[in-house]
Amino acid sequence: MTDFISKADLSRLTAWLRNAYDIRTKAIATSASSQSAEALQQLVTVLQELSRARTTETVQMIVCSTARRLTGADGASFVLREQEQCFYADEDAITPLWKGQRFPLSACISGWVMTHREAAVLEDIYADARIPHDAYRPTFVKTSCYGADSRA
Repeated sequence: MTDFISKADLSRLTAWLRNAYDIRTKAIATSASSQSAEALQQLVTVLQELSRARTTETVQMIVCSTARRLTGADGASFVLREQEQCFYADEDAITPLWKGQRFPLSACISGWVMTHREAAVLEDIYADARIPHDAYRPTFVKTSCYGADSRA
């Protein structure tokens, strides 16, 4: 919005500011509504893809790519619990990390999430004692979010 008020019309400034605020508020609401509708459509599309999936590998691929796309993350992993190990079954990332590898539950944050049944959001992985820092040093990972499944 481009407009001006001359010094002689400063009495109009309050009304002009109120109008500009109202226009901006409506624009934000419209944008948020549009984004919500787009997110809902993406969710419907993903649910349709998942309903057509016939293999675990297809589900893993859909979940990883969707999680990465929706969060804007550099990577997403699909981690399964196999007895006392975490199996990094699939991955969608800018560079491969641990796809196909297994780690003891006690040696990684994914294992912590699975055993505690709690999500973990880490703004700085190097500030968290649950992270095996040496494993992450050669990677691009700096922050992370791990979800918890209600099943162990």
